[in-house]
Formats: sequence, C-alpha cells, structure tokens
Amino acid sequence: MAAVIVVPYSTDWPGLFAAIRDELVSVCAPTRVAVEHIGSTSVPGLAAKPVIDVLLGAPSLADIAAQIPALRDCGYAYVPKYERELPMRRYFVKSPAASLRVHLHGVERDSRSWREYLAFRDTLRADATLRAQYDTLKLHLAEAHALDKAAYSAAKGPFIQAVVARMSLDSPTCDAGSVTDATPLIRALGPADAGAWAALRAEALSAHPLVFGSSVPADAQQLVTSFHDRISPGDESVILGAFTAARLVGSVGIRRETGPKERHKAYLWGMFVHAGSRRLGAGARLLRAATTQALAWPGVEDIRLSVSEAAPEAQRLYERHGFRAWGREPRVLSIGGGVADEIHMVLDLCDGVGSDGRE
Repeated sequence: MAAVIVVPYSTDWPGLFAAIRDELVSVCAPTRVAVEHIGSTSVPGLAAKPVIDVLLGAPSLADIAAQIPALRDCGYAYVPKYERELPMRRYFVKSPAASLRVHLHGVERDSRSWREYLAFRDTLRADATLRAQYDTLKLHLAEAHALDKAAYSAAKGPFIQAVVARMSLDSPTCDAGSVTDATPLIRALGPADAGAWAALRAEALSAHPLVFGSSVPADAQQLVTSFHDRISPGDESVILGAFTAARLVGSVGIRRETGPKERHKAYLWGMFVHAGSRRLGAGARLLRAATTQALAWPGVEDIRLSVSEAAPEAQRLYERHGFRAWGREPRVLSIGGGVADEIHMVLDLCDGVGSDGRE
C-alpha cells in the first residue's frame, strides 16, 4: 500500500505548473491544446498531496493519443489501465527526480469531463467555507488512511461527487456561481460530527418507530459511542452526512461485511433525511455516495439493505437507483399496536453500476 502524504499549500506550485504548461504546449504543437492546473495544488490555501495535477484539453481523444510518443519522450508514462472506468480520459504520470510528480489528465476540450474538473477547482477557489471543509476532510482522511492511498482517494469521493452534483454543467462556461446554498453537500462524517449525528439519529428513531429496528436509548451517550464504533479507522465502514448551510440534515451508513465468505457484500443502513430537506435531493445524493464508496472496496459485488414497508418513499428511492426486492419478512417490527414487514433489497454492482469517475 502507498503512503498518503498531505502537506500545506505552497506558493511554489503555480510556478511549477506554469513551466509544465509551457512544455506541454510546445510538445503538442501544432495541435492546439489547452492546459489547466487542477487538483488541490491549484487551490491557494488548500492542503494537498505533493502532486501537480494537470488537465490537457485537445479537440479529440484521438489528438491526445497521437501525442503519446512525444509525451513519452518528455518523461510522461502513459497509463491506460483506468480507461475501462474512465473511457473519456487518457492518463499520464511523470516522476522527475528533482521536482514534484505530475499527473496529466487528457480529455476532450469543452467536454463534460473538462467542465467538471474546472468547475470543481473554481468552486473551491471561490468558496472559503467549502474549501475549509475539504481541507479538514483531507487531513482527517490522510490520518485515517495513512498507509492506503487508494482508500484515501475513495473516501474523498462522496465529497467531490456532492460538489459536482451541485454545479450546473450544461454550459461550457459553468462556474462557481452555479452552486446554490440550498443543495445538500455530502461528505463522510468524522469524530467531530458525533454529536450532530446522534441528535439526527435520535430524531429518526423517535419519529419513525416502525421504520427503524432500533429505539432511542435511555442514555443519549450510547448513540455517540455507537457512532465512534462505526467509523473506527481501518474498518471498511463509513457514515455519510448531508449538510445544508453547515447543518447535518441527513445520513446513511455503508459497511462491508467482515466474514471471510461475505466480503463480497456491503450493507446499507440507517438512511434518514430530515423532513424539511427531502425535496432537495439529499436522499438520492447520499445513496449515490454510498454506492461510490462500496465500489471503492475491491471485491464488493453487491449492496444489500432492508427497508420497512412503513417507508414506501425510501423503497421507491432505492428502486429508482437500481435496487430490487428479493424477499419479504413478515411482522419484523411491532410496537404500539402497529406492525410492519421488512423488504430485503439488493443492488448488483457487477451489472454496470459505477461511479462518475471523479478522483
């Protein structure tokens, strides 16, 4: 496993990029290309891995492929292994001895991928609050996944997807102004979120006794303890949160089964969104982020969940995202004279379901 190193922002990074840009424009001539600085090193004030991420835009992917020999001569190794997941990108790596590593992302200029990369960068540059949240998340994840770079990158996925989902990308000129404060932001929860999650969980269990199998504990501290147990570093278990105006309004948990014969399964649990935020799409965004997290765990083939018949809106949400019911267990919950069956559902991750490819 590769170690994760995150360092404070350096004012040297823009200059390093400028030299890389000039070299790439020269190497690719006469093909007209656009070269942009992306990734965390492109955002002033943001902590980052010491890697310069560069976006190379050309008229077509064929134009980029034609540059492979010239790029190779300049030290850029072509890495095609990710193209099954990211067919819209051509990826290169350069590791100079006396400078920072360079990751080169070649895409069609003005494509959706091109706009997403730039819009994510520009949003972080323009929004100090969002930038601070991302900075805090990166530092937390670098500590939690210090020896697992793949896990670190995967854990950032929900945050990145949430920011991209908030941006209007229908226009080639989309910018940070496309982000609205009302759209929920999704990110993995950390230890500092324990109190907010415990309060939200207590609200869910109290308001919907026939939806959740658990009950509100007599000692509220038990929920805080449960939260910390579920996000222990090293465990393949994540709790995702939906935020509006920095307030936690929804959450869902996703965990990988631990048994040696069940490692191919992930389990979704505890989906809840505050009533006032349900029309903002928080549930759908949480579900997409949880699916992305499960896909990041090597060998996971499906996601399973159980939903009470007393939550028909939740069941419809799952169905819209590809889950199918495979069984029904009668009278699982019984309280106050009411009873509810539980519907068991599964999402096959080997059947074409995938993330949006953001790094």
